Amino acid sequence: MRRRYLAVALAVALSTPTAFAAGGALTDQCGDASPSALDLTRAELLYSPRSFQVRTETCGSTLPDGSWTITVHLASFTPEVQIVGQMRDNGAYSTWSGFSLCADATCPVDPFFGPSGTRMAGFAYDDNLDTPALSGRSAFGYGDWSVLLPGVTIPSSIDYYVTTHKGSADLDRAPDVGTVTATPLTSTRESRVTPGPVPTAPFFTGSTIVTGRLTHDSASGLPLANRSASLYKPSTNERAEPMLWAGQDFAWDVDPDNGEFATLTRVSSNTTFEVGFDGDGVHDPSPRATVRALVSAFVTLDLPDSLSWQRGRAVRFHGVVRPKQPGTSVLVQARSGGPGTAWRNWRTVPLVDNADTYYAFTWTPLTTGRTTFRVLWLHGSSAEGDVVNGMSNYSTITVT
Repeated sequence: MRRRYLAVALAVALSTPTAFAAGGALTDQCGDASPSALDLTRAELLYSPRSFQVRTETCGSTLPDGSWTITVHLASFTPEVQIVGQMRDNGAYSTWSGFSLCADATCPVDPFFGPSGTRMAGFAYDDNLDTPALSGRSAFGYGDWSVLLPGVTIPSSIDYYVTTHKGSADLDRAPDVGTVTATPLTSTRESRVTPGPVPTAPFFTGSTIVTGRLTHDSASGLPLANRSASLYKPSTNERAEPMLWAGQDFAWDVDPDNGEFATLTRVSSNTTFEVGFDGDGVHDPSPRATVRALVSAFVTLDLPDSLSWQRGRAVRFHGVVRPKQPGTSVLVQARSGGPGTAWRNWRTVPLVDNADTYYAFTWTPLTTGRTTFRVLWLHGSSAEGDVVNGMSNYSTITVT
């Protein structure tokens, strides 16, 4: 399973001239900038009225050599739109921030969280899924114009150029002067997303995984390889809050060649999402599908998994229920046999409302034997913003 980062994807490929599919491509000679990892050799922008993709390539592979950025400048917009990605390097390893699209007058880059603006989808810098041989020296990303530039009319042609920076120094520019013009693709393909089942997420994890499969269209069913899906709040273009690693969204490639994806997002209660493919210029954005993520209450039984105890000595049971559930209770169940033995309701205990909602009571065993306990909170709901029922860990007490 490979980890893929969700980021704005640029693909600047600059070295020897190559036949590009359509749109606008540029090339630049190697050797006019140092280090070679920041020496641009090729770039391409493909777009349609609904979506776009951008690619970058450098002459050399990424090596630990300090932090730097790549910026694609879309000069036909006012103010100029910038697509910026940052490579952060601590001397031992480097981290690709992902690309973000910024339409503000200034587009600062935070040392930890990376570029300002709206993140786009794309590859990790060291894992080019389309062209593995370019891993470590190529970036790629794609996005939906309506999400990234809401309300903005997309020009009938886009002039652009690409720069690399290290600190405050400009290291390379492609082309050396002027811009390259990209024109819209004359035809595009449809795309479809089919979400998979969403597992119930324990409250304490704060996250859930949404899986599914991308296809070119519903009729062919052919996989849309090496792309991923984005999560949105219902009926909006506002993205669901992502989980971040080193300041960047991330997801996993389950089987990218077959169009399968998985993405991790934050949840703290039952939440409805819309999932869809943002489009990449060649493929239009997909219709969005609705998925429901359920979150179970976090219930603890703060006893060891296995405990030896003396008959006639009191045992203190205690634990918490999160999120707070004042005015409710927990059900403690017990069984005397091993797995497969029926559970019996043992006692109901009200929750005390404090910093947490918690329960506490004591039990004094009067006979010897082995008993397993668990605690259930059964006041859950599948309604939006609520949590469903939760269950604690088991604890087995052997009384001698």
